[in-house]
Amino acid sequence: MQHKLYIDGIRGIAVLAVIFFHANYNLFKGGFLGVDIFFVLSGFLIIASIGSHIDREKFSFLKYYKKRFLRIVPAAVATLLIVLAFGLLVLFPEELINLYKNIYYILTIKSNVLAAESIDYFGIGVEFKPLVHYWSLSIELQFYIFFPLFIYLFLKYKYEKILLFLLISTLFLSMTYATFNDTLSSNEKYFSTYMRLWEFALGSITFLVWKQYNNIINRDSIYIKYLPFIGIFLIGTSLILYDKTFDVPSITTFIPAFGVSLMLLFSNDHTGIGKLLAFYPLRKLGVISYSLYLIHQPIFVFYRIIRDRDFYFYESILLIILTFVLGYLLWRFVEKPFQDTKQKYVNYKILFIILIGISLIFLSHRDMNKKPSDYILKDNIKQYLSFRYDNNPRLKECRIDNKIIIPENACKYGDPSQFATIVLWGDSHMDQIAMPLSKELTKWNYTSVEFSVSGCPPITNVDIVDKNRMCYQNSKIILDYIVNNDIYTDVVLFAYWTNYALKNRITTKDGQFVSLKTLKKHFKHTIEALHKKGKRIHIIYPVPQMDVNPPFHKARLEKIFGNNNAIIKLSKEDYDKQSYKAITLLDTIPKEYNVHKIYISELLKEDDFYIANNKQTIFYRDDNHLSTQGGGSKVSEDISNSIRKFIADSVKGENDKITNQNGDY
Repeated sequence: MQHKLYIDGIRGIAVLAVIFFHANYNLFKGGFLGVDIFFVLSGFLIIASIGSHIDREKFSFLKYYKKRFLRIVPAAVATLLIVLAFGLLVLFPEELINLYKNIYYILTIKSNVLAAESIDYFGIGVEFKPLVHYWSLSIELQFYIFFPLFIYLFLKYKYEKILLFLLISTLFLSMTYATFNDTLSSNEKYFSTYMRLWEFALGSITFLVWKQYNNIINRDSIYIKYLPFIGIFLIGTSLILYDKTFDVPSITTFIPAFGVSLMLLFSNDHTGIGKLLAFYPLRKLGVISYSLYLIHQPIFVFYRIIRDRDFYFYESILLIILTFVLGYLLWRFVEKPFQDTKQKYVNYKILFIILIGISLIFLSHRDMNKKPSDYILKDNIKQYLSFRYDNNPRLKECRIDNKIIIPENACKYGDPSQFATIVLWGDSHMDQIAMPLSKELTKWNYTSVEFSVSGCPPITNVDIVDKNRMCYQNSKIILDYIVNNDIYTDVVLFAYWTNYALKNRITTKDGQFVSLKTLKKHFKHTIEALHKKGKRIHIIYPVPQMDVNPPFHKARLEKIFGNNNAIIKLSKEDYDKQSYKAITLLDTIPKEYNVHKIYISELLKEDDFYIANNKQTIFYRDDNHLSTQGGGSKVSEDISNSIRKFIADSVKGENDKITNQNGDY
């Protein structure tokens, strides 16, 4: 079959879709479908290539595998070497071990298997995995290896109708399996070779139909003319309208896949959509699409890793331009030269690539089984990283995670012979400061008890999306226990308020999302219940959420650039923006409840910025939790003094009130 320029244009659309998706452009929420487009194209082109060589009696399995090898492996291995070099420079031991594991699975053509076991393609972690996109390459290679063995005899002896029947059966069975299988997780389905077979089959079916009817299709017919437009419409609307909630791959994916099929069947290079797709810039992107696909994810990921955050819009534009430049260079100096099977010393070059691949397999297999402790890190890097684990020493005992709390068994701090009078109620944010705060409170002879439930706000009658947390049940149990125990005179509330006040974070017991207005009502109800029982209420307002993960960021800067005195900070303007809804929630409580407001952010403030570290200590465990010995110790003395003063003032006020009442009597 003569090369069709518009096919390169389709490739260009597919690779742009994937790049824009990984750049987090909302306009292309369905950009992940670019991979599905590639699979359909592969099914079409492989059977077309094999069929044309068989028709000319020039097909050779050796030549076929040699050509596939030179087309795919050199650029893939070159990218692995680049990623490994950067990885050695910027990654920490745990990340390096994971990188070696990915390289091993890639080179043994099982990357999709590893992906199904260890990642969520639509999760946050994927944005920090430089080789996650190789999963599709593994499926492609599995197809390229076994598909020729399947179709050769049918094409050789002209049993194309039987082949067509088998391919249609494969399409039906694979799509049915992908659509209705409920024994596998969505992640396992997404990376499954079996559930992707129908896309390759559709491409192959499209070619067989094209071959049979190409000469009798009247592409000047007004009906035929508009079929490619329908195809591009199906693809375009899918790229825009589909998102992470769609079941992929399944029958829903058939819509864009069928769009590709229509374009392959009815387009040509000289009219309509075909002419548009053959437009040189788009076609050129298609020509270098493989190199672009290989290099874009490492560029995006390493930038995120170094900056320890996602990129801003203007940065994404610069990174995409860099992707085009480096993708072109990879194509020009690696992919393209190796594709010439007639070049001099080609067999030696193949041997060279194989040796590199084998070396990488042995190296990656050895190092993927190492322990982080096997790697040597500078002491100050270790110190920075240690703050990631700076948690409450009694975390396992004190923090409730995915189970029902037993209040009588809650953690108690201070003199064990005394009854606890102060309740520390919250989520993991409270647990991070519970130990140092209780230590400070003990200095004033206060004993405290901790009710911390991971992921759950100290608000009753609400839940979160993850029902395993049992927020609804635990909040009710805790509130009932507090109000029914007169020994508890004070309740301190602290949680990840900034997160809970966001849209689609809090739900009803039945899973319906709760508006901020409704959440305010439930929060007010919780405070009312405490106030009616005479409890003094102390609310610790939101902790500033940093743009980066401070322990990682400081350690990363140290690893890459050496000694650094960088202070990680957040501007007041940014804090006001991120905490606006949360503060609106907390400020709904009427003044008559006499709630004590504690602004923890002010305890981290220096020169109109909220800081995450000083030269030696990091105050955060991650971007939003304070580290227990770092940040917790820094703020606890002031919080304790503030609580003590509020209690003293309240007691004095009550005594003065009683005195005045007696005097009036």
